[in-house]
Amino acid sequence: MIYTKIENSDNICFIGDSITSGYKNGYKPWYLPLMSNFNKHVINISKESFTSYDIVNEFSNKIKESKCDLSIINIGTNDIRYNKEDVNNYINNIKKIIELTQGEDIVLAPWQTTKNDYNISNNDNEKRLLYNIYNDELKKLDNVFYIDPNPYIKKVIKYNNEKDYIIDGVHPNSDEGIKLYSFAVMRGNI
Repeated sequence: MIYTKIENSDNICFIGDSITSGYKNGYKPWYLPLMSNFNKHVINISKESFTSYDIVNEFSNKIKESKCDLSIINIGTNDIRYNKEDVNNYINNIKKIIELTQGEDIVLAPWQTTKNDYNISNNDNEKRLLYNIYNDELKKLDNVFYIDPNPYIKKVIKYNNEKDYIIDGVHPNSDEGIKLYSFAVMRGNI
């Protein structure tokens, strides 16, 4: 489904945080392997450490002016990691982002960090519960296509060395990590 949506779009926006900007891995966004299959105009609307609130407040004009046929929204990890937004505020921010987009929308579940994420090591169970709550609310959104790539990423990491894919419990590396994240998004809707 996502492959078809990308194929049928000319301009594609990727809206997110440091995983989308590629901040930690030499600015290699997670979607590069996915988009290497297409000749499309890509607009990256992302910044490290951003939350859903930051996207709305810093990038509203950029999102509106981008006029993308397809927007792939992948924000929320930092809302959870830093306890910045409760689920209601988070969902309201996602709805505001969707209102700004021009075409179809795909919303990805927030990337789930691993136990090696320094920011959640002391309250891992609480954070896992929050990921579930946020995902449950995202699934209820109307007129968006929802994908959760996390189960596949977790499965691969469980049976392999995490450091082959993830730099710091959060960010994919610029080689196998972004390939894994891209493939997981493709698989996420199967």
